[in-house]
Amino acid sequence: MYGITQCYIYNSIDSYNSEMPDVTVEVKDVKQNGDYLTLQDTSGYTHIVNLTKVFAVTYKAGQSAGY
Repeated sequence: MYGITQCYIYNSIDSYNSEMPDVTVEVKDVKQNGDYLTLQDTSGYTHIVNLTKVFAVTYKAGQSAGY
């Protein structure tokens, strides 16, 4: 994934239906490995999300970082 993307994580159907994410992360890179999603944020941190523990993960593409 190129550029900067907003990643929204919803822990429940209620937060998803009300469009109120429980977590919002600005990410540069996203990778999936089995039931885990690895997010590299714009501050250099790596977040590992267990996909079996959340209701939904959505993305909103942002502007390209120019590479």
